[in-house]
Amino acid sequence: MMTRFKLAALACVVLTVPAQAQNFAETFDGLLRSGRIADAQQAATERLVEAPDDAQAKFALGAAQFLGAVEAFGHGLYTYGLISGPQEDSAMAEMPFLRLPIPLNLHPQPMTYDGLRRLLQQFGSDLARSEQTLASVPDGPVALPLDAGEIRFDFAGSGSGSDRPTLAIALSSISGVPPEELGIIEFDEGDVPWLEGYAHLLQGLTDFLLAHDFSRSVDLTFHDLFPYSELTSAPLRAAAQEQRLIVAAIGYEACTMPDWYWERAYGEGDPGFTAEEKAQIETAQACGSAQSALWASSIGDLVAFVHLFDWPVVEPERMKSSRLHLLDMIALSRESWRLIRAETDDNHEWLPSPDQTGPFQNMQVTEQRLEAWAGFLDQAEGVLQGRLLIPHWRFPHDRGLNIRRMFDEPRRFDLVLLVTGVAAIPYVEKGPLAPSSTMEGLDRVLAGGPLAYFLWFN
Repeated sequence: MMTRFKLAALACVVLTVPAQAQNFAETFDGLLRSGRIADAQQAATERLVEAPDDAQAKFALGAAQFLGAVEAFGHGLYTYGLISGPQEDSAMAEMPFLRLPIPLNLHPQPMTYDGLRRLLQQFGSDLARSEQTLASVPDGPVALPLDAGEIRFDFAGSGSGSDRPTLAIALSSISGVPPEELGIIEFDEGDVPWLEGYAHLLQGLTDFLLAHDFSRSVDLTFHDLFPYSELTSAPLRAAAQEQRLIVAAIGYEACTMPDWYWERAYGEGDPGFTAEEKAQIETAQACGSAQSALWASSIGDLVAFVHLFDWPVVEPERMKSSRLHLLDMIALSRESWRLIRAETDDNHEWLPSPDQTGPFQNMQVTEQRLEAWAGFLDQAEGVLQGRLLIPHWRFPHDRGLNIRRMFDEPRRFDLVLLVTGVAAIPYVEKGPLAPSSTMEGLDRVLAGGPLAYFLWFN
């Protein structure tokens, strides 16, 4: 009887654990879909109090902390009135990580450089917390089904769920992947190191920025991104707004020069324009002039940003940290693909092996692409470790840039002087060069778009 009692108790435990896991996953998914990321973190924390070794709950907590870091960063940008997403007359807004779908804030706080640095510092700290949680997920199977496309961010802090931008829209804004392709995903053990690696990648980029003083770039070129801030370049935004008002007042249709103008103005003889036709021509010319000025202003801002990419080093230790984060990302990417290749199922995969089905129709994972990716990781690791040098057009083929030393012995980062050669001199040495064919081959096999694959593969 005692044996039967023990077996019955064991059966209850075996049946109860999957049920609890399913109930938790459903609750967690519902909180993310309603834009309650903080509540999702709390739910995962409470589940771990009950079951400290629950890999599903540990992964869920790390994922919620990652999403919370993105949401908090986006809320900070909203507070400062970021005009996000592609703008037809702002090349600066085309930078990928400024494409987050941040809602329009009609009453923002003025953005300052110091405020932006604090926001980046907090973002890095939040990512570090997520990365540490993900690193502690127990080895073994993980299953966390989520309606990933419907995960919502409360960037505006509105408290309303239905109008919050989704993860699908955010990914589409950055990479161009159609938002409708992202649906139910069964996140598994292969996705744990993938997300941990992403946390390292973003920490590496954040540390790189914070290692430098980029205040002049912000003050002189960010007027279109933060139009309500009192930047030195704010008058340029005001001048562009006057041009926009000219175009809006005339109307886009009237901005186009009529076909008869070209036929008659450049034909033989006197075109004989009537007073009404002359007025139409003058209107189109005024509108075209305003549009040309807006386009030229957009390019000018981008040129100014490149010109001002001359940043003094203010926190050199962050450069060392940045390099180590990137190396950790490479190691975790390898581990992620090792686990993915070992899978035998095909169940709503996020990152699929060549034998599985992924979420994106126009981006397929093939053996050729994984081989190219593995080659890229090997070369990137060699470059970051200083075993391989980056070739520079100003120096012979037996010399190149030691990127490791650029991180560990940082100097003022001047992009133009680095490309043209002067700033490269301290880091040039003899040694084996990273083959350019690796990057060219990777670009060739990633036919759906290299940026989209990079953002997906990590």
